[in-house]
This record gives sequence, C-alpha cells and structure tokens, in this order.
Amino acid sequence: MTSHVYVFLLLFVSVWLEVFFGSYGILVPLVGVAVYYVSVTYDWDIGLLAGICCGAIIDSVYGRGVYFSSLLFAAVVPLAMFWLCFVETRSVAMLAIPGACIGGICSGVLAGASLLLCGFSWDVFFQSGAALLFAMGAGALLLPSSVLVLDALAEDLGFELFAKAKDKLPQRR
Repeated sequence: MTSHVYVFLLLFVSVWLEVFFGSYGILVPLVGVAVYYVSVTYDWDIGLLAGICCGAIIDSVYGRGVYFSSLLFAAVVPLAMFWLCFVETRSVAMLAIPGACIGGICSGVLAGASLLLCGFSWDVFFQSGAALLFAMGAGALLLPSSVLVLDALAEDLGFELFAKAKDKLPQRR
C-alpha cells in the first residue's frame, strides 16, 4: 500500500514539474521518464494506467482539445518492456538511449503540431527542431539520473527497485 503512495507522489511531482516547465515553453519529458520507471519497476499495466491518467491531466491543464499526451505516454510502456526484456538494463549509462527515445516520443508530436498549426516557415521549423533536440537530450540525462535517485530512495524505503526488475521478469508473465 505504501508503494502506491510512492508511485502517486512520483507521478504527481513529475506532472507538476512538467506543467511548470511547459508553461515557460521548455519541453522536459518528466512524466515520460516517470512512466518508464513505473512500468519497469512495478509492471506494465500500472505504467499504462499512469501514462493515460497523467496524459489526461496534462492535456486538461493545457486546455487541449485532443488528448494525445495519454497516447504518447502510453507509447512509452512498450519501449520500457522491450528494453527490459531484450536489452541489458543493469548499466545505467545504457538508459540514455531509451531516455532520448522518450524525449522524442513526448515532444515529437508537439513539434509536428506546431509546424502544422503555425504553417511551415524556417523559423518555426528550427524552433521545433531545437525543442525536439532539447527534449531528447533532457530525456537522455533524466532517465539515468532519475533511476539512480529513485532507486536509492526506494531502497531506503524498502520498495521494489528498478535495478532488480529483470530478476523478477519470469514471475511477471
């Protein structure tokens, strides 16, 4: 039960920080990173539910008519499961690759939407591209560092660890 509160607080803080940075026009994929962490550490169904709910909250806060953030955060879950099953997850440095993918998933649609809504111009193209590259770089840095911090916190609290998710993989199926 306490781990549910931990997951809720993790997602709440990540949604709040993403909305905070997003209100200044800075695309930081904090919720995508949190959904990835929850999907690998706890299970894919919890990550999927978290991604859909957090995406709906973010889209509601921004007043978007189309709730596409839920789909984008839900798309992080198959990436997390693929990476857990087929790639070495014990190396924290290797997590920069899915972190960059999370940044691309979470901000690529926003960059494409700004190109469509504002009309194509080189200025909008370069601004969207720069935002996309920044989000990918931020994701590449955030995922490994957040795994280290959150696993240290979870170990102190006695919760499940990201680092031991691959060990319990046969039990999940």
